[in-house]
Amino acid sequence: MAALLIFCVCAGAQNPPTSFMLDNHVYGYRFNPAFIPEKSFFSIAIGNVNPNFSSGIGLSTLIHPTDDGLVTGLNSAVPAETFLSGISKMNPIDLGIDENVLAVGFRGKKGGYSTFELNAHIDAAMNIPYSLFAFLKSNGQPTYDLSGFDVGANASAELTYGFAKSFRDKFAFGFRVHGIVGLASLAFDLRKAQITMDSENIAVSTDAGMLAACTFMETATTESQYDPACSDVYEFKSFKYDFKKLRPSGYGATLDFGAMYEPVRGLEIHLAVTNLGVMAWNYNIAGNTDAEAVYRGEEFSPETEEGDSEFGEEINAMMKSVNSLAEFHEAEAPGYTCTLSPFRVNAAVKYRMPFWRRLMVGAMGTYRYSNVVKSYDARGALTVTPLDWISLTANAGYSTYGFIYGGALSLNAGPVALYASMDGYAGKMAKWIPDPEQPKAVIKYPVDKFSMNFSFGLLFQFGKRVASKYNRNTEIEAE
Repeated sequence: MAALLIFCVCAGAQNPPTSFMLDNHVYGYRFNPAFIPEKSFFSIAIGNVNPNFSSGIGLSTLIHPTDDGLVTGLNSAVPAETFLSGISKMNPIDLGIDENVLAVGFRGKKGGYSTFELNAHIDAAMNIPYSLFAFLKSNGQPTYDLSGFDVGANASAELTYGFAKSFRDKFAFGFRVHGIVGLASLAFDLRKAQITMDSENIAVSTDAGMLAACTFMETATTESQYDPACSDVYEFKSFKYDFKKLRPSGYGATLDFGAMYEPVRGLEIHLAVTNLGVMAWNYNIAGNTDAEAVYRGEEFSPETEEGDSEFGEEINAMMKSVNSLAEFHEAEAPGYTCTLSPFRVNAAVKYRMPFWRRLMVGAMGTYRYSNVVKSYDARGALTVTPLDWISLTANAGYSTYGFIYGGALSLNAGPVALYASMDGYAGKMAKWIPDPEQPKAVIKYPVDKFSMNFSFGLLFQFGKRVASKYNRNTEIEAE
């Protein structure tokens, strides 16, 4: 369960904001469509690979050391206030990957800059309410409301076109249009979950819905284990996949638009909104659960007379207690359903030092909105470009997941450009050695809440370099 909560869920992928602070990072137009690269370029397959994963809850919150060894926070040896102190009102977890399959950018005869991209995305997110953990710990409250426990995931491909143009070296405006083809989508919404407890019983009432858009998945139903008269319960273990039936499961369109203003020499102000639009999924699988159940206290607690228990016993007892509430009954699929795409608002300020134009300071912030997870981050940055072919940047700030930092490096060797970027917060790290006889086989994993966003790629640049007249090389002026 701990591994599931931390590692098994995928947010809309975006290049780490850190990349935008590099000098002439080609994919800067993803942060702000008004950004114009200095040269034309193209990339294929590995132009931009961007995995990211974040968790608002860590293993140190779920597992606690005691005199008898490690136990879950549900164990009676762990006080309720200790277990719940590390849990927020809502605990987001998300993961995703963005793969740039093909990208081309070039300058037009009239000075505008155009970009084309073909991308693939896998995105997912989960939101876990504080009340779920409070209920599992049974911290003395008579009622618990678990509504707001949401899960969403999708896979898609997109084709984009972007255009940007500068005016008088002080203003620049740009936009990007995304045409999206959806491959698969899953949405789970716990609309209502009311739990009432007394000294002997636990009464649970749930109302949840599940929707899936997946042409290559064949579903199966079986009889309910708890209601013999019901024979339309989804049997998830019997689901089959036939990828020969892979077809588009949805269509959508989104828009990015942004602006850049340079009011004084060396100062740039950026503002953009990205991925604003809608997505229509053809949901061909639907299920609902509307159940009520009462559990005896002894059915829920696995502890022995001595008051201790094993990790596996605690988990098994917890899962057994919710089996009847996890039965989804087959429902009529709604077909095409439109939803608002997760979008971002990006802002940044860059200032190039007048005494040395190869040194730049700045600040940037991002707010991301989605139906499942809402997040933000804000940070300050420092960039240095000691030579024309190398640029380095670093930043630090605060985000939804706590303290966040970032770093990036770009290398330009003639027509070849390499770069790597990372944003994140990992906190305390722990080591796991799966085989004591091979001590080098170590897996490091985060103990506290964390956020990691990587980006790396290889691309090729060509054509005449055209830069702002206030760039690091003052002798180069815009055409």
